[in-house]
Amino acid sequence: MTGLPAELSIPTSLKVFCTIGEGGQGQVLGCRRERDGMRLGLAAIKTIRDSSTLDRRLLDQISKRIVYEAPVMGSLLHASVPAVFGLVDLDDGGLALVVQWVPGVDLQTILDRRGRLPHSVGVAVVEVVASMLTHGWSVAKVQHRDIKPSNLILAPDGHLWVLDFGLAKAEIAGRGVVTGVHVMGTLPY
Repeated sequence: MTGLPAELSIPTSLKVFCTIGEGGQGQVLGCRRERDGMRLGLAAIKTIRDSSTLDRRLLDQISKRIVYEAPVMGSLLHASVPAVFGLVDLDDGGLALVVQWVPGVDLQTILDRRGRLPHSVGVAVVEVVASMLTHGWSVAKVQHRDIKPSNLILAPDGHLWVLDFGLAKAEIAGRGVVTGVHVMGTLPY
């Protein structure tokens, strides 16, 4: 496996087989979920990339965002939001979020390859995202705050997924939850 830090220790019930993507401070790894020798399916692990180079305060801050992201995503139960399987502790003191594997290609890659989307596809994308945002607001006052083409995955079956709630703001159990604490989102969006 390439691209994986040597010190990353994932619980034995999760078998990492690829790097799905990397962002500013994090990475998403593809893995198989197993228990007692049985395969439970595929998952994605969102974790901090090369946490050994971060000072403790920044590592704690990023870990806190991962801790808050889990209940925000988990509260939605929407067809376009991946299911949350849980949080796992890593040997370096960091945390990782384990969610449903979402196959497909992000819309940014599609736009880079094709240019504009056909009008009907663009309308369908807006409808799905609006449905998820409306549902999120009605359930837990969720504000995603980072909707952009690279956070939207189009699956081979045509299903659209909304990813990356790392900057979300929500109200869970009567308490405000903010996953991102500095400048929010991607400036062009």
